[in-house]
Amino acid sequence: MQPGDDFRILTDLVQIVIKFLGRDVVRQQLLAILLILGSTGLVARFLRSLLKRQQVEDEEDERDEPLEEEALAVRGPYIEEQKPRPVAVRLLHWLWHLGVQMLHPLLSLAATYAVLQLFRIQGWFFFGLLEDFVSMLWLYLGYQVVVGTLYSLFDDEIVEKHQRKLLVPLAVIVVVLLILNKLVQLETLAAIPVLPIFDAPITLGGLFAATVGFYLWVVLLDALKDFLQPLLSRGDHGNPGAVQASLALWGYVMIAVGLVIVMRVIGLNVTTVAAITGGLSVGVGFALQDVLKNFLGGIILLFEGTVRPGDWVEIGGKEGEVDKISIRSTVVRTFDNVELIVPNQDWLNTTVTTYTRTSRRCRTRVEIGVSYSSNVSQVQKILIETALSHPDISHDPAPLAPLLNFGDSSIDFVVLAWVEDALLKGKVASELRLMIWDAFQEHGIEIPFPQRDLHIRNGLLTANANGQHDGETDALAEPVRTRPEAKSKHSASPILT
Repeated sequence: MQPGDDFRILTDLVQIVIKFLGRDVVRQQLLAILLILGSTGLVARFLRSLLKRQQVEDEEDERDEPLEEEALAVRGPYIEEQKPRPVAVRLLHWLWHLGVQMLHPLLSLAATYAVLQLFRIQGWFFFGLLEDFVSMLWLYLGYQVVVGTLYSLFDDEIVEKHQRKLLVPLAVIVVVLLILNKLVQLETLAAIPVLPIFDAPITLGGLFAATVGFYLWVVLLDALKDFLQPLLSRGDHGNPGAVQASLALWGYVMIAVGLVIVMRVIGLNVTTVAAITGGLSVGVGFALQDVLKNFLGGIILLFEGTVRPGDWVEIGGKEGEVDKISIRSTVVRTFDNVELIVPNQDWLNTTVTTYTRTSRRCRTRVEIGVSYSSNVSQVQKILIETALSHPDISHDPAPLAPLLNFGDSSIDFVVLAWVEDALLKGKVASELRLMIWDAFQEHGIEIPFPQRDLHIRNGLLTANANGQHDGETDALAEPVRTRPEAKSKHSASPILT
């Protein structure tokens, strides 16, 4: 391509567009297209609102119906896993989502075919733009089928996120490229040099691949991770933490592959990259040393598997569930739904307590004190039976209730019970305390208050010439003595001697 050819191509493209838009038949078809999109869009929005309103009413009716006792077994914030829906229900769910998404393209296709027939009746045989518009509407219909299928399979928030970040930009790019292909050859347009670097100038196509193409590649990998994780984690043998860690590693590897492909597309070789980055490597290394530490820490965490997404951990005095391991930091979500952003290097430099690394089974403990008048064997039996009656406490190994200590005011026991999931540890401990309280009330077992008996002795109070008391008052300096008693009230009995 000779110098100045790229400018001539762009000017020719602009002139073609101006001449194309200056034709009456083109303006008529463009006006028809805008009217079709606008009118069918309003009708589709109205129909969608009616369908969604009907869906909400049906869900409310189902919610108002009496549920079976098993369906009401909700334990605190934890709801038992739902049973798989029948195939017919899932098929209807998919068809409903498809119908909602396909309303607009189907109405637009029907309206466009009607307009084409009207043009033929009027004797207007120049409707090439409308025919191209029909082809784009079929692509739009296929796009909506994909979106509707994703909504029927995955969570709405995930689909909305990737529809905004990936599907909509990709659809817009495809439409723009189809329009440009009608006006000019895309190969010629992509070969226009825009940025000279050494002896390998970057063309318009290379710049497009390095920016828009690489962005689409990254968001595509992110979407695949979000869509594949629930599918791979299903079943009894699926480990969500291991799946997420493996997908994260796979994503980073594929991003590196994308960078290599981009460099090849824009014409950068190894020598060019070394010449650009060689002089900056030392300064960048000092400036970003913490970032590099966190980066390497994230790689070590993912490969070693010390901490995985879904693990329940304690770090820096905070407990929470590992939500996501990224290349720089790890997100830990507490029970209060607070997200802790922990740099990856902290996992390598500090002691981390993990409750679920090798097994999610965890032991919970509840300490309780009873009065000295209680029957110790009876108390142990009641504590063990109460623990066994809790639905989340495992029977193998069975709970224990050893005598912990002879306290000042009570005999102290501790209930040791196993739960299958560490996330249930706090909830089970709280519910077990309430159950023990009810059991003790039923059997008349007393939980004592702390008590003190004060013994006061009276003595002769005299002072010497220096204003100091003599030895006859030493009895006043006797410390207060304490002894445990099985009483439910504070008692103070002064004894005068």
